[in-house]
Amino acid sequence: MVDAARVRFDELVAEVTNPPAHGQDFDARLSTGLYEVDRKRGAVRSRPRRRRGVILLAAALIGLAAVVPAAILGGSSSAPTPAELRQIGAVIERWEKADLLPPWPPEHYAREDLPREVHERMAARRSAVARAVGTDDFFRSADEGNDPAAGLESFRRAEDTILVDSETKVLDVSYRRTELIGDVVVRVTVWQGETTAFWDTDEGRLIKRHKTDGTPVYEYTVRRADGGWRIVSVRQVETSSDASGAQYGPSTPHDQQPIPSHDGSL
Repeated sequence: MVDAARVRFDELVAEVTNPPAHGQDFDARLSTGLYEVDRKRGAVRSRPRRRRGVILLAAALIGLAAVVPAAILGGSSSAPTPAELRQIGAVIERWEKADLLPPWPPEHYAREDLPREVHERMAARRSAVARAVGTDDFFRSADEGNDPAAGLESFRRAEDTILVDSETKVLDVSYRRTELIGDVVVRVTVWQGETTAFWDTDEGRLIKRHKTDGTPVYEYTVRRADGGWRIVSVRQVETSSDASGAQYGPSTPHDQQPIPSHDGSL
């Protein structure tokens, strides 16, 4: 009797896992979390005998849960602790500061372009942080086309103004979900501020300084590694425009107009 039950169990596992008839359905069921099946195991077993087909299918999935590699089931781990969320926020803030467009070097205010060494220095600084805080895949995607100085030059040509100061601060990190492979997804609200000015060629000084800020929202995916956290990807989900030029700063109440973002992962 035991051998017959074992053969039948193996047949059920084959029925729900063999492609192509069941491949996609199995993946979909697995993605919802096998722990949900295990949680409902007692309720399923108590159903009338006319539901025997459902009972057998649930039993097959429960048995399969015992042999799925632990790395795949890592997505069912608990949410980060408050201390871990603070650690995640610190890693993200380090990247946000490196990724923010840096100020135009004061010694080159009179120039409309920047020397090659400035391009190289800014790019190297950003690359170093990307490698330190991110996975290999994140570093490759973040470092592609890395030239912050070129961004500064484009900004100056388009606006006829100079970016003389920029700053950022992570305001909030909230847990969203844990992926099946164990990566953690968090929603991050960031404050970003900048000061621009015009260069008066005749007087050789900056004039008409203007401050503006905003609070964009991002969805970061992070991964536990080396006793800490590394960034896997980042996607902007909301930006905002400054509705009050008189109010500025991360801790100062100021009006913002949220704008949904449809940008892909960065």
